[in-house]
Amino acid sequence: ELEALLAASPAPSVVRFHPSMAGTYRKRIRELIAALTEPAHASEAKDALRGLIEKIVLHPVPSTTAKGGFELVADLHGSLAGLLRLATGQPVHVVTRVATGTGAAEMQLVSNGTASRSQAIDIMEELVLVAGAGFEPAAFRL
Repeated sequence: ELEALLAASPAPSVVRFHPSMAGTYRKRIRELIAALTEPAHASEAKDALRGLIEKIVLHPVPSTTAKGGFELVADLHGSLAGLLRLATGQPVHVVTRVATGTGAAEMQLVSNGTASRSQAIDIMEELVLVAGAGFEPAAFRL
């Protein structure tokens, strides 16, 4: 029955990202890290960060500098829609959920505050972002 339901469901559309999204994302993360160190904005920045990160998984990997030693690599699991909102300057804590008619829900990233489908980037709620190597906890002051 589930296989028949899956076969009848349309395939999700491809999510396309703007070519400069990675650079914008890096800039916003730097700004978020800077806000964490400012007492006036630290509470707001921590709330935004908590809203983006679902969990942090640490993995030991062979050290590239210490023979026979290990280093920890952090994988950040979190909200792709929230990270895209951060990258485009949208409020991180505001997420619009829209019924799709298939029993699933979509999150809409809206560029100008309206919920028009033609002006939104639809993100399936089940998408998860995993940031791999190079995201050491010390870099995020966690």
